[in-house]
Amino acid sequence: PQLVVQRLREALVDAPGMPPASEPFLESTMIGSAVGIELRDSALQAIILSFIAIVLYIRVRFREYRYGFAAILALAHDVCITLGVVSIVRTTGLVDVEIDLAMIAAFLTIIGYSLNDTIVLFDRIRENLPRLTGKTYEQVLDISINQTLARTLLTSITTLVVLAIIFGFNYGRQNVLEGFSFAMIIGVLVGTYSSIFVASPALTLLAGKDHHGRGGQQQVA
Repeated sequence: PQLVVQRLREALVDAPGMPPASEPFLESTMIGSAVGIELRDSALQAIILSFIAIVLYIRVRFREYRYGFAAILALAHDVCITLGVVSIVRTTGLVDVEIDLAMIAAFLTIIGYSLNDTIVLFDRIRENLPRLTGKTYEQVLDISINQTLARTLLTSITTLVVLAIIFGFNYGRQNVLEGFSFAMIIGVLVGTYSSIFVASPALTLLAGKDHHGRGGQQQVA
């Protein structure tokens, strides 16, 4: 083996236009259109499968489908907004981001983060519904949001501090962490308000007249 290595070094040194054997070879990666389409399709499949799993999980936990559908609306909102911002900064060149495996991981992480925040709110709503019998459905939602607001803000702020540090140390280096941390920052910001301003109104609409009428009767009683 040593003889083979020595002969390879001699051949590389004598070859025209080759760098010295002591220097590392430069590495380049090119993703063709076919691979890009396959990567895009895989990302869409992963997100759709995660949405289906989320609806089934929430159905088992909350015993109703409307909680799952409301959560999915909020998650779809988060993914679309984050993807839009990422596309804008990629087009303008402000941040070096690529739709690759790391970015897909970022989107799935955003889904998990936003879902956790939404589940906490929905769980408080479910607990308050049988207790606050003299309140309308909208009032129960408002009380539940106020009860979980401090937890939501503290969790989001601490997460954003960490992500901002990661992004600051990697900005301009054109590595994976630059695009990943930027997408996560946008996703956490969007996911924080979507639990309150998207998931809760969607849950109210999906509740329909049943809960509106039931709340009014309870309030009169």
